[in-house]
Amino acid sequence: MADRVPPDPTVPSPPPDEVDAALAVLGLGDGVPNDAARELVALATAGVALADTPTPETIVPVAPPAGLRARLLDRIRREQRFQFVHADEGQWTALPTGGGHAKLLYDGGRPGERTRLLRLPAGDTGDALADLHDPALLVVAGELWRGDVRCAPGDFAQSVPNDGAQSWRAATPATVLVVERGVAPAAARRAAMIPAGASGWRTMAPGTRVRPLAGGPAESVDVMLLEMDAGSVLPEHEHGGLEEIFLLRGSCRAQGRSIRAGDYHRAAHGSEHEDTTTDEGCLMLVVLRKAA
Repeated sequence: MADRVPPDPTVPSPPPDEVDAALAVLGLGDGVPNDAARELVALATAGVALADTPTPETIVPVAPPAGLRARLLDRIRREQRFQFVHADEGQWTALPTGGGHAKLLYDGGRPGERTRLLRLPAGDTGDALADLHDPALLVVAGELWRGDVRCAPGDFAQSVPNDGAQSWRAATPATVLVVERGVAPAAARRAAMIPAGASGWRTMAPGTRVRPLAGGPAESVDVMLLEMDAGSVLPEHEHGGLEEIFLLRGSCRAQGRSIRAGDYHRAAHGSEHEDTTTDEGCLMLVVLRKAA
């Protein structure tokens, strides 16, 4: 989705004594390409050629395939740049007040670089949504009220400069995806709330549409909905910033991994996504944290 950028040099390479373990994970993992699987088999048999009944006399040394280790090591480095948190993974921790819980999905280490799922009980006064760093949120389940405005599943809301404090209340048990963005530009033009059925979709690729929710040239974070029809393909692309994906409906495959509703996926700055495919169609929230 962005121009080509060099890989992030801060991503560490695994020590040589960890390569074999990492290769085993790749070999047993979901969706490893056939060529990688063949290379793993070649690695396992690179030192010997066995007869039908192996004995010390029938073991014949052979040379390992040229460049095999380098190719596999490069794949390991690339795979380290992608993170997945499935719906049944991650740790829910109790919030300080209100009886709700939070699951941390991303923490960039600085104020305003955090993404969390919040579960709020009915009647919660939304203390967890106060004092955040320029939050944007999507209601995943349940019903929230922002002042006198109702927010239902699929609705998007965000802070608006000079709009004053807004009170929140959970009318029912609610699950909310919250993206903190730092400090809002003073001149930012924003919609405080965008309902799930709003218009504004535009074609991104055949069978794939995108609807911007927040962001723009003056903003450090872009937020959008992306919808894919059944059988469509989102072509490979590179990331000019850190990309986060949360599946809201359906399923897709990214980097050879299956992602379903409720799953979270993150791609590092400078990484390259292979083709993303879907058999049944899907809807996802996409967050792009732009590189400084």
